[in-house]
Amino acid sequence: MIPKKIIYSALLFPFVLLLIPTFSLTNDLWDGIIIQFASETKNFNGIEIYFFESRWFLQYYLSLSTIFISDIFHLNYKDFNAIIVYIIFIIFIFENYYLSKNIFRLKFKYQVWYLTLISTFPAFNVFTSSIMTFHLLCFVLTLIGVRIVATKINYLKKLIGYFLILISLNL
Repeated sequence: MIPKKIIYSALLFPFVLLLIPTFSLTNDLWDGIIIQFASETKNFNGIEIYFFESRWFLQYYLSLSTIFISDIFHLNYKDFNAIIVYIIFIIFIFENYYLSKNIFRLKFKYQVWYLTLISTFPAFNVFTSSIMTFHLLCFVLTLIGVRIVATKINYLKKLIGYFLILISLNL
């Protein structure tokens, strides 16, 4: 069972450092404005060219999926993407909790410090841009894949772990 202190830290820090700043912005950041523009105009030719010439094939489909699902929920793309980033970042924190507890075998107080440092690391503010959503997703898929490969005896589960690592290499 995951201690409450870990759960509160994992939910609070990303909320304050990722979700609130993103919701306070009127536009997306950096190249994410291209995706936001495509979402608002419903013209996806520009992002198709942008992603395919950059060789980010899966990111194109992730962006399209995010746009279509945000339309279903009647949310703008930027805010819906912020919610997705928050959820992915929570998974990232819990994967790191697993690593700190079971692989690194840190004591509880060091696990709390480790997760606090990871979740408040200043470079993670770049994930507030929607262009970075796929990068974070690939990072999390790698952590999950490595955990599955390192801990599972079942060959089918290991195959799934290798597949997740392979998908993450699209970054």
